Amino acid sequence: IVAARQGNMLATSFHPELTGDDRLHSYFLRMAEEPAGVGD
Repeated sequence: IVAARQGNMLATSFHPELTGDDRLHSYFLRMAEEPAGVGD
């Protein structure tokens, strides 16, 4: 997994079909639930 975050933008490169690890998906969902302005 390669990932970079700036503010509310997340860029990733990965192959989810190669692993059952869902941490990246969980992280993205937590980001989506953050109030506006968090992470800026």
